Amino acid sequence: MADIIRLSEEEKQVPQFYSNVFEIVMGPYDLTFIFGTKTTKQMKEKVKDFDENVKISMSPQQAKASLVILKEILNTYEKDLGVIPIPPDFKERYKKLFGDK
Repeated sequence: MADIIRLSEEEKQVPQFYSNVFEIVMGPYDLTFIFGTKTTKQMKEKVKDFDENVKISMSPQQAKASLVILKEILNTYEKDLGVIPIPPDFKERYKKLFGDK
């Protein structure tokens, strides 16, 4: 008979995913972030579809609070390690939202 192995909370592992593309779908009560990956070939061919890895939904309030925290973390990163380059087509949008370079 097989032994039953019980893992403590510390031993349970949370799945980890890498994402180089994401999409956001907004409904009246929540936002859903769809994270996935595209191969270099898919990117070169400008394929719109991507392999979805995980979907995360949250309230608009939590999404807005997350934006503040993410911006604080990125500011600290840039202060410590230097400016993170941003694609040219995002520069104006970024500047409009945050007033930064």
